[in-house]
Amino acid sequence: MANQTLRTTGVPEDLADASRGERSSGESQEQAVGQSPRIERIARRAYDLYQQRGYDGGDIQDWLQAEREIDAQNENDENTSSHE
Repeated sequence: MANQTLRTTGVPEDLADASRGERSSGESQEQAVGQSPRIERIARRAYDLYQQRGYDGGDIQDWLQAEREIDAQNENDENTSSHE
């Protein structure tokens, strides 16, 4: 089994693959492309959190925190644009 994390970025390996456009055999190209901007934003935020902690472990927690933050921003953006 491949290493579960990328220690240099704090990004789970399987999710990092998705941010590079790699996909599982059952995933359509549209799904991979549709997720890419979200995954890239999450990866950048997770790395920021990792840096803030001094590059010391916690990569999964950083990724999950970044997901919550990015998804909340996306939801707020959608709510704001639908009310205009």
